[in-house]
Amino acid sequence: MQTRARNTALAAVVAVVFFFFLAILALNTSFWCDEFGWVGATYGSIQEAIQVVAKDVSPHIFLDGFFMAIFSKAALNLGINPHLAIRLHTVVLAVLFAMLPWFIKTLSHRERWIWTGWAILNCALVRMAVNSRPYASILFFSAVALFAAIEFSRSKGVFSRIALVLSILLTLGPLTHVYVMMPITLYAVLVLASRTDLKSKLKFLAPLLPGVLVCFWWFVFFKPHSYLAVSWNELFSRLMATPWLDYARQILGGFSNPGKRSLIVAPLVGYGIFIQWKKDKRLCLFLMAALFSGIAVPLYLDRKYNYFFVPRQTFTALPFWGWFVVVALDQICFSKIRRPAVSTAVLAMLTLVVGLIPLYRLIENIPPFVDQPRLKLREAVAQLKPDQKLIVLSSCNRSTAGLYVYPDYMKEMFERYRKGQPPEERPTEERVPFWDSSSLTCFGNIPENSPDAELMKEVQSHPERFLVLAPFDVRVPSRLRHVECVSEINGPCVR
Repeated sequence: MQTRARNTALAAVVAVVFFFFLAILALNTSFWCDEFGWVGATYGSIQEAIQVVAKDVSPHIFLDGFFMAIFSKAALNLGINPHLAIRLHTVVLAVLFAMLPWFIKTLSHRERWIWTGWAILNCALVRMAVNSRPYASILFFSAVALFAAIEFSRSKGVFSRIALVLSILLTLGPLTHVYVMMPITLYAVLVLASRTDLKSKLKFLAPLLPGVLVCFWWFVFFKPHSYLAVSWNELFSRLMATPWLDYARQILGGFSNPGKRSLIVAPLVGYGIFIQWKKDKRLCLFLMAALFSGIAVPLYLDRKYNYFFVPRQTFTALPFWGWFVVVALDQICFSKIRRPAVSTAVLAMLTLVVGLIPLYRLIENIPPFVDQPRLKLREAVAQLKPDQKLIVLSSCNRSTAGLYVYPDYMKEMFERYRKGQPPEERPTEERVPFWDSSSLTCFGNIPENSPDAELMKEVQSHPERFLVLAPFDVRVPSRLRHVECVSEINGPCVR
Protein backbone atom coordinates (compact mmCIF):
# COMPACT_ATOMS: atom_id res chain seq x y z
CA MET A 1 0.00 0.00 0.00
CA GLN A 2 2.86 2.34 0.89
CA THR A 3 4.60 1.58 -2.40
CA ARG A 4 1.41 2.33 -4.34
CA ALA A 5 0.97 5.68 -2.57
CA ARG A 6 4.61 6.59 -3.21
CA ASN A 7 4.34 5.73 -6.91
CA THR A 8 1.10 7.70 -7.26
CA ALA A 9 2.58 10.75 -5.54
CA LEU A 10 5.67 10.61 -7.75
CA ALA A 11 3.48 10.25 -10.85
CA ALA A 12 1.56 13.38 -9.81
CA VAL A 13 4.84 15.29 -9.55
CA VAL A 14 5.87 14.05 -13.00
CA ALA A 15 2.52 15.19 -14.42
CA VAL A 16 2.99 18.70 -13.00
CA VAL A 17 6.55 18.91 -14.33
CA PHE A 18 5.43 17.68 -17.77
CA PHE A 19 2.63 20.28 -17.81
CA PHE A 20 5.02 23.13 -17.07
CA PHE A 21 7.49 21.84 -19.66
CA LEU A 22 4.77 21.86 -22.33
CA ALA A 23 3.50 25.25 -21.15
CA ILE A 24 6.96 26.79 -21.52
CA LEU A 25 7.35 25.16 -24.94
CA ALA A 26 3.95 26.54 -26.01
CA LEU A 27 4.95 30.03 -24.88
CA ASN A 28 8.06 29.80 -27.05
CA THR A 29 6.37 28.37 -30.15
CA SER A 30 5.12 30.80 -32.79
CA PHE A 31 1.57 30.41 -34.03
CA TRP A 32 1.00 28.14 -37.04
CA CYS A 33 -1.41 29.47 -39.64
CA ASP A 34 -4.01 26.72 -39.14
CA GLU A 35 -4.29 27.54 -35.46
CA PHE A 36 -6.02 30.79 -36.35
CA GLY A 37 -8.63 28.86 -38.27
CA TRP A 38 -9.65 27.29 -34.96
CA VAL A 39 -9.57 30.67 -33.25
CA GLY A 40 -11.80 32.10 -35.98
CA ALA A 41 -14.41 29.42 -35.32
CA THR A 42 -14.79 30.46 -31.69
CA TYR A 43 -15.24 34.23 -31.88
CA GLY A 44 -18.21 35.76 -30.12
CA SER A 45 -19.77 34.71 -26.84
CA ILE A 46 -19.41 31.12 -25.66
CA GLN A 47 -22.96 30.37 -26.82
CA GLU A 48 -22.31 31.94 -30.26
CA ALA A 49 -19.00 30.10 -30.61
CA ILE A 50 -20.63 26.74 -29.88
CA GLN A 51 -23.38 27.48 -32.40
CA VAL A 52 -20.80 28.31 -35.09
CA VAL A 53 -18.87 25.11 -34.41
CA ALA A 54 -22.05 23.01 -34.30
CA LYS A 55 -23.08 24.24 -37.76
CA ASP A 56 -19.92 22.83 -39.35
CA VAL A 57 -20.58 20.07 -41.89
CA SER A 58 -18.50 17.59 -39.90
CA PRO A 59 -17.80 16.95 -36.21
CA HIS A 60 -14.08 17.49 -36.82
CA ILE A 61 -13.72 20.59 -34.69
CA PHE A 62 -16.68 20.56 -32.34
CA LEU A 63 -14.91 19.37 -29.19
CA ASP A 64 -11.72 21.37 -29.74
CA GLY A 65 -13.80 24.42 -30.63
CA PHE A 66 -15.79 23.90 -27.43
CA PHE A 67 -12.57 23.67 -25.39
CA MET A 68 -11.24 26.87 -26.98
CA ALA A 69 -14.52 28.75 -26.56
CA ILE A 70 -14.47 28.03 -22.81
CA PHE A 71 -10.94 27.36 -21.57
CA SER A 72 -8.92 29.58 -23.92
CA LYS A 73 -11.11 32.60 -23.21
CA ALA A 74 -11.01 31.87 -19.48
CA ALA A 75 -7.20 31.68 -19.67
CA LEU A 76 -7.04 34.99 -21.54
CA ASN A 77 -9.27 36.55 -18.89
CA LEU A 78 -6.72 35.44 -16.30
CA GLY A 79 -3.99 37.27 -18.22
CA ILE A 80 -2.28 34.14 -19.59
CA ASN A 81 -0.17 34.68 -22.70
CA PRO A 82 -2.17 33.87 -25.91
CA HIS A 83 0.51 31.38 -27.03
CA LEU A 84 -0.42 29.21 -24.05
CA ALA A 85 -4.08 30.19 -23.68
CA ILE A 86 -5.03 29.07 -27.20
CA ARG A 87 -3.18 25.77 -26.67
CA LEU A 88 -4.18 25.14 -23.08
CA HIS A 89 -6.55 22.28 -23.89
CA THR A 90 -3.98 20.49 -26.09
CA VAL A 91 -1.36 20.78 -23.34
CA VAL A 92 -3.78 19.33 -20.77
CA LEU A 93 -4.82 16.50 -23.13
CA ALA A 94 -1.16 15.59 -23.71
CA VAL A 95 -0.55 15.39 -19.96
CA LEU A 96 -3.66 13.24 -19.53
CA PHE A 97 -2.44 11.00 -22.38
CA ALA A 98 0.81 10.38 -20.51
CA MET A 99 -0.92 9.81 -17.15
CA LEU A 100 -3.92 7.69 -18.27
CA PRO A 101 -2.44 4.35 -17.04
CA TRP A 102 -2.48 5.66 -13.46
CA PHE A 103 -6.28 5.53 -13.54
CA ILE A 104 -6.38 1.89 -14.76
CA LYS A 105 -6.46 -0.64 -11.92
CA THR A 106 -5.44 -3.68 -13.95
CA LEU A 107 -2.03 -2.26 -14.95
CA SER A 108 1.17 -2.84 -13.01
CA HIS A 109 3.35 0.02 -11.81
CA ARG A 110 6.03 -1.05 -14.29
CA GLU A 111 3.60 -0.77 -17.21
CA ARG A 112 2.43 2.62 -15.96
CA TRP A 113 5.93 4.03 -15.64
CA ILE A 114 7.06 2.70 -19.02
CA TRP A 115 4.01 4.21 -20.74
CA THR A 116 4.45 7.56 -19.00
CA GLY A 117 8.15 7.67 -19.89
CA TRP A 118 7.48 6.71 -23.51
CA ALA A 119 4.74 9.34 -23.84
CA ILE A 120 6.75 12.19 -22.32
CA LEU A 121 9.70 11.45 -24.60
CA ASN A 122 7.60 11.00 -27.74
CA CYS A 123 8.18 13.94 -30.09
CA ALA A 124 4.82 13.45 -31.83
CA LEU A 125 2.88 13.94 -28.60
CA VAL A 126 5.04 16.88 -27.50
CA ARG A 127 4.74 18.58 -30.91
CA MET A 128 0.96 18.15 -31.09
CA ALA A 129 0.61 19.41 -27.49
CA VAL A 130 1.81 22.87 -28.58
CA ASN A 131 -0.32 23.02 -31.72
CA SER A 132 -3.94 24.03 -31.24
CA ARG A 133 -5.44 21.55 -33.68
CA PRO A 134 -7.37 18.32 -33.02
CA TYR A 135 -4.36 15.98 -33.02
CA ALA A 136 -3.85 16.05 -29.24
CA SER A 137 -7.53 15.11 -28.93
CA ILE A 138 -7.11 12.29 -31.46
CA LEU A 139 -4.16 10.90 -29.48
CA PHE A 140 -5.99 11.17 -26.16
CA PHE A 141 -9.22 9.48 -27.25
CA SER A 142 -7.35 6.74 -29.11
CA ALA A 143 -5.47 6.08 -25.86
CA VAL A 144 -8.79 5.97 -23.99
CA ALA A 145 -9.99 3.29 -26.43
CA LEU A 146 -6.72 1.40 -25.88
CA PHE A 147 -6.99 1.36 -22.09
CA ALA A 148 -10.73 0.67 -22.17
CA ALA A 149 -9.96 -2.49 -24.14
CA ILE A 150 -7.14 -3.47 -21.78
CA GLU A 151 -9.32 -2.85 -18.71
CA PHE A 152 -12.17 -4.87 -20.23
CA SER A 153 -9.92 -7.78 -21.21
CA ARG A 154 -8.02 -7.99 -17.93
CA SER A 155 -11.11 -7.58 -15.74
CA LYS A 156 -12.71 -10.53 -17.57
CA GLY A 157 -15.80 -8.50 -18.41
CA VAL A 158 -16.58 -7.53 -14.81
CA PHE A 159 -18.14 -4.06 -14.99
CA SER A 160 -16.29 -1.34 -13.08
CA ARG A 161 -16.51 2.40 -12.55
CA ILE A 162 -13.30 2.86 -14.49
CA ALA A 163 -14.79 1.06 -17.50
CA LEU A 164 -17.89 3.26 -17.25
CA VAL A 165 -15.82 6.47 -17.16
CA LEU A 166 -13.71 5.33 -20.12
CA SER A 167 -16.83 4.48 -22.13
CA ILE A 168 -18.35 7.89 -21.38
CA LEU A 169 -15.11 9.55 -22.48
CA LEU A 170 -15.13 7.50 -25.67
CA THR A 171 -18.54 8.81 -26.62
CA LEU A 172 -16.95 12.28 -26.89
CA GLY A 173 -14.16 11.02 -29.17
CA PRO A 174 -15.97 11.29 -32.52
CA LEU A 175 -16.68 14.96 -31.76
CA THR A 176 -13.02 15.75 -32.25
CA HIS A 177 -12.33 13.75 -35.44
CA VAL A 178 -14.12 10.97 -37.27
CA TYR A 179 -10.88 8.90 -37.34
CA VAL A 180 -11.33 8.25 -33.61
CA MET A 181 -14.33 6.13 -34.57
CA MET A 182 -11.94 3.41 -35.83
CA PRO A 183 -10.56 2.32 -32.43
CA ILE A 184 -13.99 2.88 -30.84
CA THR A 185 -15.63 0.55 -33.37
CA LEU A 186 -12.93 -2.06 -32.83
CA TYR A 187 -13.41 -1.75 -29.07
CA ALA A 188 -17.13 -2.43 -29.54
CA VAL A 189 -16.27 -5.51 -31.64
CA LEU A 190 -13.91 -6.71 -28.89
CA VAL A 191 -16.69 -6.41 -26.31
CA LEU A 192 -19.28 -8.12 -28.52
CA ALA A 193 -16.87 -10.98 -29.33
CA SER A 194 -16.13 -11.65 -25.66
CA ARG A 195 -17.73 -14.39 -23.60
CA THR A 196 -19.37 -11.86 -21.27
CA ASP A 197 -23.14 -12.11 -20.93
CA LEU A 198 -25.33 -9.82 -23.05
CA LYS A 199 -26.40 -7.59 -20.14
CA SER A 200 -22.77 -6.81 -19.26
CA LYS A 201 -21.93 -6.15 -22.91
CA LEU A 202 -24.75 -3.61 -23.13
CA LYS A 203 -23.45 -1.88 -19.99
CA PHE A 204 -20.07 -1.45 -21.65
CA LEU A 205 -21.43 -0.37 -25.02
CA ALA A 206 -24.43 1.81 -24.16
CA PRO A 207 -22.36 4.94 -23.43
CA LEU A 208 -20.82 4.67 -26.92
CA LEU A 209 -24.19 5.11 -28.66
CA PRO A 210 -24.19 8.95 -28.86
CA GLY A 211 -20.77 8.96 -30.52
CA VAL A 212 -21.87 6.31 -33.00
CA LEU A 213 -24.94 8.39 -33.89
CA VAL A 214 -22.76 11.47 -34.46
CA CYS A 215 -20.59 9.58 -36.93
CA PHE A 216 -23.63 8.02 -38.59
CA TRP A 217 -25.03 11.51 -39.10
CA TRP A 218 -21.74 12.69 -40.58
CA PHE A 219 -21.41 9.81 -43.04
CA VAL A 220 -25.05 9.93 -44.12
CA PHE A 221 -25.54 13.68 -44.47
CA PHE A 222 -22.11 14.97 -45.34
CA LYS A 223 -21.79 14.79 -49.12
CA PRO A 224 -18.28 15.24 -50.56
CA HIS A 225 -17.87 17.78 -53.33
CA SER A 226 -18.32 16.40 -56.81
CA TYR A 227 -14.74 17.23 -57.73
CA LEU A 228 -13.59 14.71 -55.10
CA ALA A 229 -15.32 11.83 -56.87
CA VAL A 230 -12.90 9.58 -58.76
CA SER A 231 -13.29 6.48 -60.87
CA TRP A 232 -11.79 3.18 -59.76
CA ASN A 233 -9.20 3.33 -62.55
CA GLU A 234 -8.04 6.75 -61.42
CA LEU A 235 -7.95 5.65 -57.78
CA PHE A 236 -5.96 2.54 -58.72
CA SER A 237 -3.49 4.71 -60.63
CA ARG A 238 -3.08 6.99 -57.64
CA LEU A 239 -2.52 4.04 -55.32
CA MET A 240 0.11 2.58 -57.64
CA ALA A 241 1.88 5.93 -58.03
CA THR A 242 2.04 6.57 -54.28
CA PRO A 243 5.57 6.60 -52.76
CA TRP A 244 4.67 4.03 -50.11
CA LEU A 245 8.26 3.51 -48.93
CA ASP A 246 8.67 7.22 -48.28
CA TYR A 247 5.34 7.29 -46.44
CA ALA A 248 6.44 4.30 -44.34
CA ARG A 249 9.68 6.08 -43.47
CA GLN A 250 7.77 9.19 -42.38
CA ILE A 251 5.29 7.18 -40.31
CA LEU A 252 8.05 5.22 -38.58
CA GLY A 253 9.86 8.48 -37.87
CA GLY A 254 6.66 10.00 -36.50
CA PHE A 255 5.94 7.04 -34.23
CA SER A 256 9.51 6.22 -33.14
CA ASN A 257 10.96 9.77 -33.05
CA PRO A 258 12.85 11.12 -36.10
CA GLY A 259 16.06 9.81 -37.57
CA LYS A 260 17.12 6.19 -37.24
CA ARG A 261 15.24 5.52 -33.99
CA SER A 262 12.79 3.27 -35.82
CA LEU A 263 15.63 0.76 -36.24
CA ILE A 264 15.46 0.32 -32.46
CA VAL A 265 11.75 0.89 -31.80
CA ALA A 266 10.25 -1.13 -34.68
CA PRO A 267 11.84 -4.43 -33.50
CA LEU A 268 10.55 -3.65 -30.00
CA VAL A 269 7.04 -3.27 -31.42
CA GLY A 270 7.40 -6.60 -33.25
CA TYR A 271 8.50 -8.32 -30.06
CA GLY A 272 5.69 -6.62 -28.14
CA ILE A 273 3.15 -8.04 -30.61
CA PHE A 274 4.65 -11.51 -30.10
CA ILE A 275 4.44 -11.26 -26.28
CA GLN A 276 0.92 -9.80 -26.35
CA TRP A 277 -0.23 -12.61 -28.65
CA LYS A 278 1.05 -15.20 -26.17
CA LYS A 279 -0.75 -13.46 -23.29
CA ASP A 280 -4.13 -12.61 -24.86
CA LYS A 281 -4.84 -13.38 -28.51
CA ARG A 282 -8.21 -11.61 -28.61
CA LEU A 283 -6.78 -8.37 -27.19
CA CYS A 284 -3.76 -8.62 -29.47
CA LEU A 285 -6.01 -8.88 -32.53
CA PHE A 286 -7.81 -5.71 -31.39
CA LEU A 287 -4.52 -3.85 -30.89
CA MET A 288 -3.13 -4.92 -34.27
CA ALA A 289 -6.38 -4.03 -36.05
CA ALA A 290 -6.38 -0.58 -34.43
CA LEU A 291 -2.73 -0.06 -35.38
CA PHE A 292 -3.28 -1.15 -38.97
CA SER A 293 -6.55 0.76 -39.54
CA GLY A 294 -5.13 3.91 -37.97
CA ILE A 295 -2.44 3.92 -40.65
CA ALA A 296 -4.18 2.35 -43.64
CA VAL A 297 -7.49 4.28 -43.61
CA PRO A 298 -5.97 7.81 -43.68
CA LEU A 299 -3.52 6.75 -46.41
CA TYR A 300 -6.35 5.30 -48.50
CA LEU A 301 -8.49 8.43 -48.10
CA ASP A 302 -5.53 10.64 -49.03
CA ARG A 303 -5.11 8.75 -52.28
CA LYS A 304 -8.83 8.61 -53.00
CA TYR A 305 -9.31 12.37 -52.62
CA ASN A 306 -5.84 13.33 -53.90
CA TYR A 307 -4.95 14.95 -50.59
CA PHE A 308 -1.43 15.56 -49.32
CA PHE A 309 0.05 13.18 -46.75
CA VAL A 310 1.60 14.13 -43.41
CA PRO A 311 2.38 11.69 -40.57
CA ARG A 312 -0.04 13.38 -38.14
CA GLN A 313 -2.95 11.91 -40.12
CA THR A 314 -1.99 8.45 -38.79
CA PHE A 315 -1.69 9.40 -35.11
CA THR A 316 -4.86 7.43 -34.27
CA ALA A 317 -2.54 4.41 -34.39
CA LEU A 318 0.23 5.89 -32.20
CA PRO A 319 -1.10 4.78 -28.77
CA PHE A 320 -1.34 1.16 -29.97
CA TRP A 321 2.21 1.33 -31.30
CA GLY A 322 3.26 2.70 -27.91
CA TRP A 323 1.53 -0.09 -26.00
CA PHE A 324 3.49 -2.74 -27.90
CA VAL A 325 6.67 -0.86 -26.91
CA VAL A 326 5.50 -0.97 -23.28
CA VAL A 327 4.84 -4.73 -23.45
CA ALA A 328 8.26 -5.37 -25.03
CA LEU A 329 10.23 -3.25 -22.55
CA ASP A 330 8.36 -4.73 -19.58
CA GLN A 331 9.21 -8.24 -20.78
CA ILE A 332 12.84 -7.53 -21.71
CA CYS A 333 13.89 -5.34 -18.79
CA PHE A 334 11.98 -7.01 -15.97
CA SER A 335 11.54 -10.64 -17.04
CA LYS A 336 14.35 -11.56 -19.42
CA ILE A 337 17.06 -9.47 -17.74
CA ARG A 338 17.38 -10.59 -14.13
CA ARG A 339 20.02 -8.08 -13.01
CA PRO A 340 18.56 -4.69 -12.02
CA ALA A 341 21.78 -2.88 -12.98
CA VAL A 342 21.64 -4.24 -16.53
CA SER A 343 17.93 -3.49 -17.01
CA THR A 344 18.47 0.04 -15.66
CA ALA A 345 21.35 0.56 -18.11
CA VAL A 346 19.19 -0.64 -21.03
CA LEU A 347 16.35 1.71 -20.09
CA ALA A 348 18.79 4.60 -19.61
CA MET A 349 20.33 3.99 -23.04
CA LEU A 350 16.93 3.88 -24.72
CA THR A 351 15.83 7.01 -22.85
CA LEU A 352 18.89 8.92 -24.05
CA VAL A 353 19.13 7.70 -27.64
CA VAL A 354 15.45 7.25 -28.52
CA GLY A 355 13.96 9.92 -26.27
CA LEU A 356 16.09 12.75 -24.92
CA ILE A 357 18.23 13.45 -28.00
CA PRO A 358 15.23 13.75 -30.40
CA LEU A 359 13.36 15.82 -27.79
CA TYR A 360 16.32 18.21 -27.54
CA ARG A 361 16.39 18.51 -31.33
CA LEU A 362 12.66 19.28 -31.36
CA ILE A 363 13.11 22.02 -28.76
CA GLU A 364 16.05 23.49 -30.68
CA ASN A 365 14.25 23.13 -34.05
CA ILE A 366 16.91 20.93 -35.60
CA PRO A 367 15.76 18.56 -38.40
CA PRO A 368 14.59 15.89 -38.98
CA PHE A 369 11.12 16.58 -37.57
CA VAL A 370 7.93 14.82 -36.69
CA ASP A 371 5.49 16.33 -39.15
CA GLN A 372 6.66 19.97 -39.12
CA PRO A 373 9.12 22.29 -37.34
CA ARG A 374 8.31 24.80 -34.65
CA LEU A 375 8.08 27.86 -36.87
CA LYS A 376 10.66 30.58 -36.02
CA LEU A 377 8.33 33.36 -37.04
CA ARG A 378 8.65 35.47 -33.92
CA GLU A 379 12.46 35.20 -33.98
CA ALA A 380 12.60 36.20 -37.65
CA VAL A 381 10.43 39.25 -37.07
CA ALA A 382 12.67 40.27 -34.17
CA GLN A 383 15.54 40.59 -36.69
CA LEU A 384 13.61 43.05 -38.85
CA LYS A 385 14.96 46.57 -38.98
CA PRO A 386 12.43 49.44 -38.83
CA ASP A 387 12.59 50.05 -42.58
CA GLN A 388 12.70 46.37 -43.65
CA LYS A 389 9.90 44.21 -45.04
CA LEU A 390 9.49 40.48 -44.38
CA ILE A 391 8.91 38.18 -47.35
CA VAL A 392 7.38 34.96 -45.96
CA LEU A 393 7.80 32.35 -48.69
CA SER A 394 5.42 29.91 -46.99
CA SER A 395 2.23 31.70 -47.96
CA CYS A 396 0.05 29.90 -45.42
CA ASN A 397 2.00 31.63 -42.64
CA ARG A 398 1.96 35.10 -44.13
CA SER A 399 -1.20 36.19 -42.30
CA THR A 400 0.26 34.93 -39.03
CA ALA A 401 3.40 36.99 -39.65
CA GLY A 402 1.30 40.14 -39.45
CA LEU A 403 0.63 39.42 -35.77
CA TYR A 404 4.33 39.53 -34.99
CA VAL A 405 5.20 42.41 -37.31
CA TYR A 406 2.51 44.51 -35.57
CA PRO A 407 2.64 43.56 -31.85
CA ASP A 408 -0.18 45.95 -31.03
CA TYR A 409 -2.32 44.08 -33.56
CA MET A 410 -1.81 40.79 -31.70
CA LYS A 411 -2.61 42.42 -28.38
CA GLU A 412 -5.72 44.05 -29.83
CA MET A 413 -6.83 40.86 -31.59
CA PHE A 414 -6.75 38.69 -28.47
CA GLU A 415 -8.27 41.42 -26.36
CA ARG A 416 -11.24 41.49 -28.73
CA TYR A 417 -11.31 37.69 -28.79
CA ARG A 418 -11.41 37.62 -24.99
CA LYS A 419 -14.40 39.96 -25.03
CA GLY A 420 -16.18 37.89 -27.70
CA GLN A 421 -15.74 40.52 -30.42
CA PRO A 422 -14.66 39.73 -34.02
CA PRO A 423 -11.20 41.02 -35.03
CA GLU A 424 -10.71 44.17 -37.01
CA GLU A 425 -9.01 43.51 -40.32
CA ARG A 426 -5.58 45.08 -40.63
CA PRO A 427 -3.72 45.00 -43.97
CA THR A 428 -0.26 43.46 -43.68
CA GLU A 429 1.06 44.02 -47.22
CA GLU A 430 3.05 47.07 -46.15
CA ARG A 431 5.45 45.06 -43.97
CA VAL A 432 4.76 41.47 -45.15
CA PRO A 433 4.47 41.47 -48.95
CA PHE A 434 3.31 38.41 -50.87
CA TRP A 435 5.96 36.78 -53.05
CA ASP A 436 3.30 34.69 -54.69
CA SER A 437 -0.38 34.37 -53.78
CA SER A 438 -1.51 32.07 -56.58
CA SER A 439 0.02 28.84 -55.27
CA LEU A 440 0.06 27.05 -51.94
CA THR A 441 3.67 27.53 -50.95
CA CYS A 442 3.55 25.51 -47.73
CA PHE A 443 4.76 22.44 -49.62
CA GLY A 444 7.69 23.67 -51.67
CA ASN A 445 5.94 25.05 -54.74
CA ILE A 446 7.64 28.47 -54.68
CA PRO A 447 7.90 30.14 -58.11
CA GLU A 448 11.08 31.87 -59.28
CA ASN A 449 9.26 35.09 -60.14
CA SER A 450 6.68 37.07 -58.24
CA PRO A 451 3.55 38.28 -60.07
CA ASP A 452 4.08 41.59 -58.26
CA ALA A 453 6.27 43.54 -60.71
CA GLU A 454 6.83 46.39 -58.26
CA LEU A 455 8.02 43.97 -55.58
CA MET A 456 10.41 42.30 -58.05
CA LYS A 457 11.83 45.65 -59.05
CA GLU A 458 12.30 46.81 -55.45
CA VAL A 459 13.95 43.53 -54.44
CA GLN A 460 16.47 43.85 -57.27
CA SER A 461 17.29 47.51 -56.64
CA HIS A 462 17.15 47.60 -52.83
CA PRO A 463 17.74 44.10 -51.39
CA GLU A 464 18.75 45.61 -48.03
CA ARG A 465 15.12 46.61 -47.48
CA PHE A 466 13.99 42.97 -47.23
CA LEU A 467 14.38 39.93 -45.06
CA VAL A 468 13.29 36.50 -46.36
CA LEU A 469 11.79 33.82 -44.11
CA ALA A 470 12.21 30.52 -45.96
CA PRO A 471 10.75 27.04 -45.31
CA PHE A 472 13.42 24.74 -43.95
CA ASP A 473 13.36 22.23 -46.82
CA VAL A 474 12.62 24.49 -49.81
CA ARG A 475 15.11 26.18 -52.12
CA VAL A 476 14.95 29.96 -52.10
CA PRO A 477 14.10 31.38 -55.57
CA SER A 478 17.17 32.65 -57.42
CA ARG A 479 15.63 36.12 -57.56
CA LEU A 480 15.94 36.28 -53.76
CA ARG A 481 19.33 34.67 -53.24
CA HIS A 482 21.08 38.00 -52.82
CA VAL A 483 18.59 39.01 -50.07
CA GLU A 484 19.27 38.36 -46.38
CA CYS A 485 17.49 35.13 -45.43
CA VAL A 486 16.54 33.30 -42.23
CA SER A 487 15.13 29.79 -42.09
CA GLU A 488 12.08 28.54 -40.19
CA ILE A 489 14.49 26.37 -38.21
CA ASN A 490 17.90 26.58 -36.57
CA GLY A 491 19.75 26.09 -39.83
CA PRO A 492 20.70 27.90 -43.03
CA CYS A 493 18.37 28.73 -45.89
CA VAL A 494 18.51 26.36 -48.87
CA ARG A 495 19.95 28.38 -51.74
